[in-house]
Amino acid sequence: MIQPSPCMRNLITAFVFIVSALAPSVHAADTTQVTTAEEVRPIVDLGVLGAERLALPSAGDQVVVTRSTVSAGLDVTIAPGDIIYPGVTFSFATDTMDLSDAGYLELRLTNTCERILSISLRVDSIPSGDIPRGRGTGSAYLKPGDSGVARVYFNQATKNYAAVNPRLIKQILIYTAKETVHERSFRIDSIVAGGRSERPLSSL
Repeated sequence: MIQPSPCMRNLITAFVFIVSALAPSVHAADTTQVTTAEEVRPIVDLGVLGAERLALPSAGDQVVVTRSTVSAGLDVTIAPGDIIYPGVTFSFATDTMDLSDAGYLELRLTNTCERILSISLRVDSIPSGDIPRGRGTGSAYLKPGDSGVARVYFNQATKNYAAVNPRLIKQILIYTAKETVHERSFRIDSIVAGGRSERPLSSL
């Protein structure tokens, strides 16, 4: 049998030592890589019969809301007209919605027309004690056929308004800008809450 030279034996010993030293680290890295998706929950059930009546259109007949024929969502069609901010409102007339365990409200929507759309999301909360009326806004800029999201974070104040009090949400508005020439349309795919509250409940 051919014996390895002293130099070769040293190389083999060094290689075994390096592999042994690295093995525990590699194993630890593999076992600690855990990926978890952020959990969200719907706050308006758009799939129920009559869901289109939950979305109140702007006054007049410029805005029409129907159930989507391709998904569990709502189709919103906006005819040309003079309304400054045409759209729909989800209002809690005799109550408020409590989302104090969440960090944001998110609108998911799809542009179903042939024009670029900028859609705004607004969330209002009512005043309570020393906490003033709150308002938060977000927007989505969508090309024809594109889907996207608009978010309102509860801990971010809007100009001239306090941050949204997630415990006392009164209404959710979805709207776009005035247009007197072209018809526009989009689909509300879902309205969900997610994230974690970044303020202690005692401050709400």
